Amino acid sequence: EPRKNKDTILDAYLKLPGRIRKHFPFVIGGAPGWKSGTIHERIKKLSSNGEVRYLGYLPEQDIPILYAGAAAKIFIPVYEGFGLPALEALASGIPLIVSCSSSLPEVVKDAGNYVSPMDVDAISLSMELLAESSEDTDNRVKLGIDIARKLTWGQCVSGVIDVYQQAPTL
Repeated sequence: EPRKNKDTILDAYLKLPGRIRKHFPFVIGGAPGWKSGTIHERIKKLSSNGEVRYLGYLPEQDIPILYAGAAAKIFIPVYEGFGLPALEALASGIPLIVSCSSSLPEVVKDAGNYVSPMDVDAISLSMELLAESSEDTDNRVKLGIDIARKLTWGQCVSGVIDVYQQAPTL
């Protein structure tokens, strides 16, 4: 889907030095969305050298396995509702490059590396810095795990109940 911003993210990845692309292949998961024909043609062409891999739809039970082997999650949509993929990455303990727009800063807080969703150079630089790893990255990962622990479905239900209980009756 255009809002997922895969073209821009792929442009940023392709700007990385070849040594980084060889060491960190770009893995894309998810079923094809609407208006995805062009990006899937592009991914298919780029898959020939192994730097870009498209997995397609992933059953929910396979997602933790993918995160366990990931060096980072790159989640830079132009628009996103809650941002469950970002929360999954935080809970999995992997670094996160995330869009500075929509609800994502509210969910991710200080645990993400924020970029403007259309800034190819900033996205590429953020990817390169993550590939180098740092103490800052380690601190963000630890913070992300703490944030994810606090954002559970049970806490969501409790929050909704609290709102209803505080609402004036008619």
